[in-house]
Amino acid sequence: KFVAEFIGTFFLVLFICGIQMVDVYSATELGVDDVNLISKGIIGGFVLAGLIYAFGGTSGCHLNPVVTFAFFLRGVFDIRFIVVYWAAQIAGAVSAAAVLLGMFGDIGNLGMTAPSTTNELAFGAEILITFILLTVILSTTEKAEILGPQSALAVGSVFGALLLFAWNTSGASANPFRSLGPAIIGNTGWDTIWIYIVGPIIGMLLAVIVQRVIAPPRNIEAEKCSARGSKKKGPSTADIGERRRKSIADLENRRRQSRADNEIPV
Repeated sequence: KFVAEFIGTFFLVLFICGIQMVDVYSATELGVDDVNLISKGIIGGFVLAGLIYAFGGTSGCHLNPVVTFAFFLRGVFDIRFIVVYWAAQIAGAVSAAAVLLGMFGDIGNLGMTAPSTTNELAFGAEILITFILLTVILSTTEKAEILGPQSALAVGSVFGALLLFAWNTSGASANPFRSLGPAIIGNTGWDTIWIYIVGPIIGMLLAVIVQRVIAPPRNIEAEKCSARGSKKKGPSTADIGERRRKSIADLENRRRQSRADNEIPV
């Protein structure tokens, strides 16, 4: 699980920060501007979806400290593993930033997130996109038995859309370690790093609260399997459907019996 979270976070930060660095490198060194905003969103969404497919069955593919803590607050993740996951995630983020530094130098501040507008607007954007992302993640986890592999597409597509929405506002982090990795290696962005730590935490807490209200935990075991990446699953969709059919049949039989008992003999 540690290795899966490390590799997954490494690739996520490598691609997301790398997109920004390649964009700057292409414009300044090559004189071309081939990486537009839509491309960034599409690439980011596909990368996350692919990582969920690759590592979801091993670690749950959190790749984000607020996702890990949200699962803990949801009651489907053991507190003993939080530090292990966080250590893997920050190590992956820092390692990715170090690799990018070796490849491109410090061009583009290693893809460090920075407000393109006011700090207040960027802070609000981080709260909003994290809230949306975590709401989708928690919802798909709760329905993992029904959605199956489609969960990765749901999360990846929403993540890509959020990149498009907030890239030119806050840099669209929604992940404290994604911002801390380049900040640590490049020693940059410390004056605004609080936006990318506090904002996602608030967004995560709001998502957990709202999700508990609109969809309180029902199938805890299935959620635990999804959050922990366990291969052991709860009841399958077929099993749930069969149980539902039996319940409906039993209810219909009881109704018929009740009508028969209440009939007055002629």
